Amino acid sequence: MNRAFKLALIGLFCVAAVPLSVVDGSAAGKISIRLGGTDPNPAEIQPALRRLLNTCLGIMRYQSDIEWIRASSDETIAGDVAQEHGWQQWVSFEVKVKDNPADIPPDWHVEGQNLIYAVGPDGVDVGKEMAGRFCGDGEKTGLIKQD
Repeated sequence: MNRAFKLALIGLFCVAAVPLSVVDGSAAGKISIRLGGTDPNPAEIQPALRRLLNTCLGIMRYQSDIEWIRASSDETIAGDVAQEHGWQQWVSFEVKVKDNPADIPPDWHVEGQNLIYAVGPDGVDVGKEMAGRFCGDGEKTGLIKQD
């Protein structure tokens, strides 16, 4: 994973502009980060983004096929994660795959999909089965725990 790009993504939440764009130095490596909800909290989103990118390495690996990432700290996209995992705080991420991805394997069938993740204190909750592929776990939903 390109360390400079990862650090740029993590550092971008110090800026209040929406939408945010980050470029890793290559023509293909651009992901637009959108903050969602009415009161996004960068202090919550920054460590959650780091956890998501460390758990789901495929997001960075196939960054040229990712159109945007929407991060929301004041609402959930991922359903009942608080009940399921006992989380009091989490950040929801919606990852938009391009309609015609060039690098993601075609047998993943993720073209044009919105992949859903919720990141809490002890892991990443995968919302759609195909989203688990980006986390190295095949088609999987549910919690991917971190030590």
